[in-house]
Amino acid sequence: MRRIGHTTPGDDLRALENSPGASPRDVSQSGGAEPSPTVKLKNGTVEAKGLVVAVILKLQHLRAELPTALYDLVMKCRCEQASVPCNPLYPNSVTRLMADGLIDSRCSIDEPTRNVILNCTEGLYHDLRLCNPWA
Repeated sequence: MRRIGHTTPGDDLRALENSPGASPRDVSQSGGAEPSPTVKLKNGTVEAKGLVVAVILKLQHLRAELPTALYDLVMKCRCEQASVPCNPLYPNSVTRLMADGLIDSRCSIDEPTRNVILNCTEGLYHDLRLCNPWA
């Protein structure tokens, strides 16, 4: 029995698949290849829909399995965006985030992934929550 207000990763994925922000990317230079669907995020950036869905699912699993890694990741993204020094990540967070492909071996986060993370998280500390990233 599901609790009121409780969502499962499948619920969020179904919402992502039916999102209003999805649109085909212009592929006039691709020689007729199938266009890659894109979505517009709250900050105005356009990212690949597959990337957005994958990152959100990984963040949901982090929230459930290792919340400190989720917090570390979000704080690192916010520090990098503001160009301020960031506290070092906890070793178990680094291991998990690297295994999930959210950071590289130098503990840096690529720009598209950072955009998704910043657009789908709100709050601080125990109030850190995932939200809808669509514009």
